[in-house]
Amino acid sequence: MAGSTYMALRGFVLNRYLTGLPPKLRVHMYLHSGSLPRFDSSPGAMIRMRDSSTKVELANVVYSEISTSPFGFTVADENDQGRALGDLARLCDVTWFARFPYNVLIHSHLWLPILETPGPTMFDYRSASDIGDARLSAL
Repeated sequence: MAGSTYMALRGFVLNRYLTGLPPKLRVHMYLHSGSLPRFDSSPGAMIRMRDSSTKVELANVVYSEISTSPFGFTVADENDQGRALGDLARLCDVTWFARFPYNVLIHSHLWLPILETPGPTMFDYRSASDIGDARLSAL
């Protein structure tokens, strides 16, 4: 699944006239407030996160995260329950943008969370002070 989804995503990005994404693929967006950019495209990387409210662990295939001021984007698969890691991280789902043809102007209001990207790890949005506190508590 990951290989065919990656090839479909690649075709979508390279052909401006295609609309729509593979059914389980999700694109999320956020405002990047950190000073370090993040460019990670590890096709088929598996990332696990724990939902703090339900204590359920989610695992998703993540294809890419690109983050540089002012925006960050993630591309990942949904899991079997129809949830993506972007939902868990409270990112803004912008997958629906893929329905529009190239070069079409639309007006939309989006709620974008403001997140830092202090390191190279995908879906790690802890602040630099949180990372420092974690390092100190590990000593």
